[in-house]
Amino acid sequence: MPEEPDLSPQEEEILNRNIRNRVEAKKQVRASEERSEENGEHADYSVVIAQFERLVSASFAFLEHDYGYTRHPTRSCDLNEPRDASVSIRYRGDTISVQIGMSVVGAGIALMFRNEKWADTPHERVKSVYLDSVVQFRSAGKAKPLLDELTSSRRKYWPEGFLIEKMELAIEKLAEMVRRYALDIVEGNFACFSEIVAADRLAKR
Repeated sequence: MPEEPDLSPQEEEILNRNIRNRVEAKKQVRASEERSEENGEHADYSVVIAQFERLVSASFAFLEHDYGYTRHPTRSCDLNEPRDASVSIRYRGDTISVQIGMSVVGAGIALMFRNEKWADTPHERVKSVYLDSVVQFRSAGKAKPLLDELTSSRRKYWPEGFLIEKMELAIEKLAEMVRRYALDIVEGNFACFSEIVAADRLAKR
């Protein structure tokens, strides 16, 4: 039986759009472009992508070893458009898939849980939730978002260069948050998705 397709283009774009902030990325990208132009070179993100792949594979190995997830090949998008360029890795279980994605210029990083049985459960209208939303819901808003946790301040944007430099710390922290707040989701519980999304929308009003 052929394997089901990965995320649809629309869902892929939602993930990518949520893990980057264009305003901050423009500053970082332009600086990189200027340096490349001065050296007569084009931007090369292969080192960032390789590092992301290695760190995600190490920190999320428990999904494969303990929960039987299958790791899909690393995917990169829009590498010729630095403002949109991203890299992601997807782990798939019987019911839930976990996708970790990052802007290659360090403008953002995120983790998404997706209900792979969504088509078989029409009463469940929510296909996916982000780890940040899960953490805020289950900590009753007491836990800090990843950005605040790592930069020790309330920010809208990642400081320039911070996420690339501290990639290992950020990815390890994502895995820690999954273990602390979302193991039931990893085990297949998607019944909480609707409630989490509703609480997230209410908090953002």
